Order: sequence, then structure tokens, then C-alpha cells
Amino acid sequence: MTQYIIDTKNIAAHADAPLGGKAANLFRLQTNGIEVPEFICVSAQAFTQSTAQAETQIKQLLDSCDYSSLSSLTQVSKAIKSLILSCELSPELTAQLEQSLSSLNSWDRFSVRSSAVNEDGTQSSFAGQLGTWLNVSRDQIIDKIKACWASAYEPGVLTYMHKRKDIQHDSNPVAVVIQRMIDAESAGVMFQADPQNGIDKLAIAAGYGLGEGIVGDKVESDLYLYHKPTKEWQLNINTKHRKIIYHPETGTQEAAVEVHQQEQPVLTESQRHELLQASDNIARIYDTYQDIEWAFDQNGQLYILQSRPITTIPFGEERIFDNCNIVESYPGVISPMTFSIVRLDYYHCMRGALLALGIPTSVIDSRDEVLRNLVGYINGRAYYNIGNWYRVFLTFPYAQKRLIQYFEQMVGTDGSFSESLNDTPLTPTERLQSAIMFPVRFLYHSLRHNKLIKNYFSVTHKIQKDFEAIDLAATSADELIGALHDFVQRFTRAMSAPLTNDFYAMLFMAVTREAFAATKIPDSENLLNRLLANQAIESTKPVESINQLINIVRHNDNLKSYLQTVQKQPDLNQPEQLTQALHQQGFSQFASLLKTHIDRYGHRSPKELIMEAKTFRESPFLLLNILLQSASQETPEPIRQEDAEQALNHHLKHTRHSRLLKWLLKKTRQSIAHREATRLDRGLHFSFFRTLLHHIGERLVSDNVIAESDDIYYLTVSELNDFRQGCGVTDDLKSIVAMRKQQTQQWLQKTQEGKVYTRGCVYANTIPDIRLNLQSDLSSLQGVGCSDGLIHSTARIIKDPSQDTDIKGKIMVSETTDPGWVFLMTLSAGLISERGSLLSHTAIIGRELGIPTIVGVKNATQYIADGSEISMNGKTGEIHLQASKKVA
Repeated sequence: MTQYIIDTKNIAAHADAPLGGKAANLFRLQTNGIEVPEFICVSAQAFTQSTAQAETQIKQLLDSCDYSSLSSLTQVSKAIKSLILSCELSPELTAQLEQSLSSLNSWDRFSVRSSAVNEDGTQSSFAGQLGTWLNVSRDQIIDKIKACWASAYEPGVLTYMHKRKDIQHDSNPVAVVIQRMIDAESAGVMFQADPQNGIDKLAIAAGYGLGEGIVGDKVESDLYLYHKPTKEWQLNINTKHRKIIYHPETGTQEAAVEVHQQEQPVLTESQRHELLQASDNIARIYDTYQDIEWAFDQNGQLYILQSRPITTIPFGEERIFDNCNIVESYPGVISPMTFSIVRLDYYHCMRGALLALGIPTSVIDSRDEVLRNLVGYINGRAYYNIGNWYRVFLTFPYAQKRLIQYFEQMVGTDGSFSESLNDTPLTPTERLQSAIMFPVRFLYHSLRHNKLIKNYFSVTHKIQKDFEAIDLAATSADELIGALHDFVQRFTRAMSAPLTNDFYAMLFMAVTREAFAATKIPDSENLLNRLLANQAIESTKPVESINQLINIVRHNDNLKSYLQTVQKQPDLNQPEQLTQALHQQGFSQFASLLKTHIDRYGHRSPKELIMEAKTFRESPFLLLNILLQSASQETPEPIRQEDAEQALNHHLKHTRHSRLLKWLLKKTRQSIAHREATRLDRGLHFSFFRTLLHHIGERLVSDNVIAESDDIYYLTVSELNDFRQGCGVTDDLKSIVAMRKQQTQQWLQKTQEGKVYTRGCVYANTIPDIRLNLQSDLSSLQGVGCSDGLIHSTARIIKDPSQDTDIKGKIMVSETTDPGWVFLMTLSAGLISERGSLLSHTAIIGRELGIPTIVGVKNATQYIADGSEISMNGKTGEIHLQASKKVA
């Protein structure tokens, strides 16, 4: 005997019955503990058996239909529906139905919904196209079952299936869900991801009364957007005049919303969180984002009415690209050459760092794809592939969640971690090896921290000597490309030591902050910031050098006048020619110091890690602009570190574990100092790459391989080596350059997103992060205070530090900064950055220079108007606006 009626009692025995998407999802939800109104399902076998008598006529009508004609569609639809409505139910089906309904005496009213086999699937939804009837009485059920079957042949459904072409009518029989009717106080739909506003957002539409009004756009509704990374709500509350409610004769009717409810939010705060919890529970059941219909009854009980996949979001892995931290070093659009070096850099240094920390080789090898893709290249910008960074931390045997939290604090990102990222679990042997080796290696390098960095400088000094030994003018393109490939490989492998140090910096900074907070020392956060300042770190040595030059210019009006006029002579925009001209004009002391500075620190310039950017070595006029602007402003007085030390010693008299606290502070200072020293050295070696590329470009122009020497930056390191070795897929580098130049112009027209979300193939399915609407009435902003000081001044929005910018005595506001901005920082009265953390270079240098600094101020360049008066508190991270603006 065929079982036509499926319910919770017999679903296990008939799991393969054709129930349709809607019914199958309801059973799945119910089985997993989701609160679903009680229901039974008339399987699609009943549809097939009952309509078999009209099958031939239905096929003939479909074959005769002109799908381009509404009149034809309407006539065919009407004829087929008439045939189905006149079909008789078999005695067997009728008996099963009556038996099931007799057991449902407690149900007064029903909802009767179609559930086609291909409905609510991952590829096709048929959303709202098949029939649903609400508040159906017991004696109407058989008629409404037939009506559901007939709805499969509505004109809209016929058109949908004709255009899809992959779904045939005979393969899409209709099951029917008969469900207890919920008398809803409020109802709506919930999208677990919003493809229009970004898949990092959950969207809820809510209205009063039955959900039919919301899904059918018949009533006004509120929209609630939940930003998952920040856990922030955006409420769009509308005036609601109408709702759909029960009517004893027609089933439903439109009614007026009570006056006192019209302007009120439909959902309370607790109901919003209840829906979030339901979404989380449903997310554990499905591996695709869901479109969920829900209702709160008159008693406030939440019911899930149905759930179906969101078909407009592509399949595949979800990836999150975040420019936190990396944007400090690689702001804006960067060339393919720069990105190819960046990618190699992160790959080799991460492999080395994991080995140094005792992670088994087998674990590292199994995650080679992860390590090769720690960074992404989206619209010409560099991003962290943040999920792959989380996967790296999941290889550690201890405190994975805590380390991820510390990492997020270090780079300044919102939490995006998901348990689904733990997709390559360690074997028992690997877990044992990690559990033993990680603490051993961690302690080893902690005790030999200085030795680790000393070895790094020994290796990189050898690379520097090898570079300086090359006769660039006499070396062929073949040899130069070979040298570039060799130096990039050697240096990026050496960078594992600085990355290992960064791990210690991250850990010690976080633990020290927690330890300071635990001591109950008054204003412990600010005290720690003061203690971390004035360490004579390497990043400030170029500042000390440049201050010597500034003091000479400040006290020599003749030199100042000459420097203002010399920039009108382009032929002097080379270090050798410029210093020679200064000697000839009688400014020998200044010329000697300038040459020394450029020789030692000429690579330390804005965008110093970007291959195509000009440094002070390539364009000393950039440095002269800084000197002239700085000469008219006194340098800030250094922070009195002894005051901070005295304050610490005073408080530690009354604090337990003072030795531990001082040791943590020492290790934090040590790791930060090493971080800045190695960053300066990194800039130096990247300048070697830049020099090699310049000479390679000139050789390839001479060989007619590329048109201009700067075209070299539109290629990659591997493409150059493939061209050299004869294993490239093309030898036409000019065409590659031309295509990429055109692409770069397109990228430059696009606004940089802080985060980019994708699902599936990245370049095919990029979904931009559309941030929550900015408010226009903000009077204050909040960030992370890094360097103490109260400032009230004019704000200057800085996009490009290389431009001639009037920043003297003003508050510099930027999306990000890199260490090369330090010269501009010295001119400003205060620093505000959208990105960054307490360990970012902006924060470190701001502390060292004694400049009030706030980082991590979201959308600061949108909220703060250029030229407006603002106040900032570098201690608390508060910013007060005199004038603000809203993003268009």
C-alpha cells in the first residue's frame, strides 16, 4: 500500500518519499529541535496518482502554449487548472487523509501550502509562485489540496519553468503541507545573509499580523540589519498602517494597525535576539544561507514557518578579505610586481615562523595552500585573506581562541572567526607533537629573543653585501633577473624571524595589558602607553637624522631660500647632483648631512614597501618639501618617561607579582623595539628590489621587450623569471603590460572597501562590504587612544602623503598610515587613523614622537570634514566634532 500522508510518526520509514522542498525542510527543522507548528504532508505521489487521468491532455496543452503570449499562457493555465480541480481523489488517499485529520481535532484552522519537488531548493526557489491558503477550515482541506496542485500551472510558474529549461513539469510534482495555523501577532522573513548589503549582515523584515502581508508586500514593515562582525543593529522603523489578520469567511482580511503601534518597532530587543538565536540554530543544520519565515503568536512564542536556501548567493567557500594592518604598508592600488613580492613574503616567512614555533612539518605541508594565500589582491589592493590567518592559529595546540582574539586586537579587525574554518583537524600524532614541541620552542625563542633577531640581521647583512657587490651598470638583464629572484627568495625566508617576533609582540602586549588592568593601577592603560614610549627604537632614528637637517634649515634663511628655488630645476632631483649643487652654493655641512641621511635612510619614505613608489633616493625633492614645512615648526618635546617609570614603581609597591609585571613590560618593549628595527631593515631590502627592477626595466626597454622602464611594475617576479628561463606561457610582455595598465585605471576609479566578502570563486562572486548607513548628527567618535594629549585644532584629511600638504599644527586624519609617513607626522598636532591598533606602526611612532594619537576610528575620513575644528583626547580615544559630514 502506498503511504500518501507523511507525519512525524512515519517520516523515518518514508524518508525517501517525494515531499517537496518546503515539507522536507520542515521535517528537517523539526527533527533538529526547531519550534515548527505541527504539520502533516500529502506526498507528491498523491499528485501524480490523482492527475494521471488528465496527464495526456495536460501535455498537449503545454505543447500548444505560446510562451511569448500572455493570452496563450492564461488560456493554457486556466484549462489545465480546470482539469486538475475536477480530478477525483482515490479512495485510498481519501481514507488516509480522513484518518490523519481525525487525529488533529485540537486544530481549529489550518494553513495549506504547496511543496513542489523542486521548490525551496538550492538552485530554484519558486518563491511565492505556488499556492498557499491560510485559515482553512477542516471541510475546505480537500479543495485546497487540489488548488495547491493546480497552482503549479499558474501563468507565472509556466513562464518560470520555460525560462529555466532545466525543470520539466513531469519532474516537478507537488506535495502539500497541512499545518496548524498560527494566529500571529507579528511575522516576517529573515535572511541569514543579505546579498544586496553584504553577506556579513543578517536582515529581518517584520510587520504586524500574518506573514502573508510581508512576503506579499501588502503591508508596511520594519527592516532590521544585524552586522555580524560588530554585533551592531541598524533599525529602519517605518510607519505601519496595515496588517493582515484572520477572517472567518475569507480566511484573511486587511485591518488597520492600532494607532499607538504605528510608529513603534514591531520587534522588541528580546525578540530580535530570539530570532538571532533561532538563526544560529538553523545555521548548524544547513551548509547554505537560509531565507526563513517566522511568526510570534499572541503569547510571544516564536515559530519557524519555513526555511529555504537563498538561491542568489553562489556556492563555494566563503572568504573574507580584510585590509586591516596590511593597508599601513600597502595603501591604495599597488602594482602586480609589488603584490607578487608581498605574496612570496608572507608565504615564506609564515612557513618559517611556524617551523620555529614547533608546528610539525606535516601540519605545515598540509596547509601549504593556506600559506600561499594569506594575502589577496582585490581591485588592485592588498588584503589579508582573514580566514586563512585564522586557519594558521588553529594549528597551534593551545589557546587557539585566545590567540585569535589577540591577533584581532593586534591588527585591528572585527571578529570574523567561524568554527567552520577548522576544516583540517590534526591527527593524534600531530596533536601530540605540537603539544610537546610548541611550548619547548616557545620558551626557547623567548629566552633567546635577542639572539633570534641578531641572527636575522646577520643573514640580511650578507644579502646586503651581495647586493652591493653587483655592478648594476655592467650586468645583463638575464643576470639581474636571476639576482632579483635569488634576493627575494632569500630575504622573504629570512623574514620568518621578524614574524616570529611579531607573534611574541602580539602575545606580550595583550598579556601585559591584561596584567596591568588586573593590578587595579589607576589609569593603567594610559600608564602602559607612556611606558612603551621613548625606547630609542629604530623607526625614530630617521627622525633624529632629519631633525638635524631641519634645525640647519630653520636657522639659515639663505639655505631655506635656495631650497625653495632649487626645486624648479628638475635636473637636480638626484642625490648626487643635488648635494654637489649644495656644496657649490656654500652649504657643505648641510650637503654632507643630507647625503648621509639619504644613504642611510633614503628608503624610509611614504609607501616605502611599494616597488613603483618613489623614495627620497629616487626623488630627493620629496625630502626637501618635508624639510621646508618642518623648519617653520618647533619639534614636540619628548615624553618624560621617567615620570611613567616613577608612577609604575610607586604603584608596584602595593602590588603582588611586581617582578612578573616588570618582566612582561620588558618583553613587550623588547619585542616592539625588534619589530620596528626589522621593519626599517625590511624597507632597506625592498629598496634593493626596487633598484634591481629599475635596472631590469632599462635593460628590457633596450631589448624592445617593454616600452618604458616603469612597465616592469606591471609584471610579476615569477613572470620575469619565466621569461628569463623560457617557461612562460607568452613572450609578449608588452601586451600583458598594456592590459594591466588598462585594468589599473579601472581599479583607481573604485573606492577601497575595508572588507570584501566572497563566496565561491573570488573574482566571479565578489560581494562588497556595504557598511551600515552613517549618521549625520554625530557629535563624537571613539577610537583607541595610543598616545596621551588633548588637542583642539583644524582637521586635515590626508590621502597621499607625497602631496604638498599644509599639515603644520593641524590634526592629521587618514584611512591609514605607514612608517614612511613619519615625516608628515612630525608636523601634525595630532594623529587620527581609521585603521590600526596599539601595536600598529602609527601607534608606536605616535607614542615615540609624543604626538596625541588615536587609531581604529571607523569611517573617520567620512565623518570628519576637511578643515573642520575638532578636539581629540589621545588618552581616552575620544574625538569631538564641530562639523561633520555624511557619506553620500
